[in-house]
Amino acid sequence: MTAEQTPPAPLAFTTVSTSNGDVTVPCEPINDWLAITPVFSMDAGGKTWLNGGFTVTHRPTGLIVADGPGCIECCRAAGKELASLDVDWATLNAGNGREWAAALSDGTKRRLGNARAVDWSCDADYCYPRPVGVAESVAVEA
Repeated sequence: MTAEQTPPAPLAFTTVSTSNGDVTVPCEPINDWLAITPVFSMDAGGKTWLNGGFTVTHRPTGLIVADGPGCIECCRAAGKELASLDVDWATLNAGNGREWAAALSDGTKRRLGNARAVDWSCDADYCYPRPVGVAESVAVEA
């Protein structure tokens, strides 16, 4: 680990919502509302598997709030930016995402859009350039 990288945070768990049901996964909490979670897939029978990489998830709803996947350092940077936004994460729920985003100011929408763009783009040796075999964009849809 280089001096610029953040040491691992204490491990916690959060529930992620998927079209096939909810799954409890390990996470690295960012704040009360956001956490870094592993990217995974789940079939209709409930079988889950890790796809590689991480994303940022809204803890109360399990909704993914960042594009991804990305490395842990990219997700930490995105999570820090998302947590700094002047938004009320408590009002976001599984049924109101579009309305919630529409109520944000134009400046906040721009910052949210930029912060959501988690990609393999940090300066960590294992992240940039994109590791061989890593898909351009794979995420679990809630």
